[in-house]
Amino acid sequence: MNVVKTVLALALTPLICAQASEDTQSEPASKPGGPEVRVTMGVASVDNVFELGRSGLVRLIERDPCNLNNGRLTGMVSANDRIQTTKIALDQKLDDVLGQKVTLSGGLVYHDYQDNSAASYFEGDFSLTRKLGEQGRFRLGAELAGDRFRRNYLADVEDVNGNGNIPCRERQYAAGMYDEQEWSIGYRHRLTLVSGEESSSKRDLDIHVSGGVLERHYNQPHQNRDREGWFGEVRVEAELTPEINIETAWRRDTINSPGEDEVVLVDETLDGDVNGDRDVERNAPLMTLVDRSRARDTISIGVRLNILEDWRVIVSYRHQTSDFRSDNPLDIDHFGVDETEQRVSASVRWRFARRWFATLSWRQTDGEDIDNLGRDQTDAEAERFSINVRRRLR
Repeated sequence: MNVVKTVLALALTPLICAQASEDTQSEPASKPGGPEVRVTMGVASVDNVFELGRSGLVRLIERDPCNLNNGRLTGMVSANDRIQTTKIALDQKLDDVLGQKVTLSGGLVYHDYQDNSAASYFEGDFSLTRKLGEQGRFRLGAELAGDRFRRNYLADVEDVNGNGNIPCRERQYAAGMYDEQEWSIGYRHRLTLVSGEESSSKRDLDIHVSGGVLERHYNQPHQNRDREGWFGEVRVEAELTPEINIETAWRRDTINSPGEDEVVLVDETLDGDVNGDRDVERNAPLMTLVDRSRARDTISIGVRLNILEDWRVIVSYRHQTSDFRSDNPLDIDHFGVDETEQRVSASVRWRFARRWFATLSWRQTDGEDIDNLGRDQTDAEAERFSINVRRRLR
């Protein structure tokens, strides 16, 4: 499926933004009838766009002609970048669909990278939410991204002089471009807790249960990086006071990859003569099974503070662990490997005029370089600052 064309088609329908539901809760309701439309313009500054480890950052900065010629740095101009974001989102409420109210929501976003134009991409999402009784909500949703550039990956080698060692000039890299989609179904149930007789003592407790399927498909020659799988999530939102909300969630992803043969480079001074050519080299080529299948657990917690009527502050933390399932000891980046990532984020939103909002956000991510897991595991850090302005047109 051509995800880019699908996402663009969504922009022409009133089915467009996942974030829309959260924003709508704290905004004045629009007049019934036509769709509610929101347009957001923003800019972000990121200090490690490709999530590289230290050696990768040095390689990108030095820009050795060899790495330019073999394709390793094609499309990768700078580790730091400014990203201009344009987003359109719509909500359409429909009354009395099969006896219940239905809301169609969706959004389309374009991320325009100023220095690394190859990394620019579209993403979109849409959802259908149907009321079930007084306390229940049923939801169908999808998230789509198209032609997203991750980085360049090793595609082929050519041992020109036959010495069993593959230096930079004998490698060939190709762009890791992929389309991605995630489809979900969920249910939310609201409990209203009463601690006194006054209406102000009522507090809402929302319990969300959802699950779905996910896919990521890479362009040639990186199909062995494809992903297919399913996920399940439980999320709880609690209103502690009218001004303070807390949210916690757990999600499990089961991700399957093709697990086919790939060429990898092995340091035989550590692993021995793994390819059986009777030479011990630091960059020895080996064709072996590479399996990126994994089980991933994500735990998150966040606090939202509503200050007066015009200010909102959100602080959140996320911890993610991936347990790779490769059973090939020569698959050095995935055999017996656990990958971890921690993310801390904060945002402040200000409604400075009727239907106008400004949001300042910060995010720090600490994890591992996805190309240097296993024995040669390398840390990767990325920091992101962003500011955006949103206008609700109706």
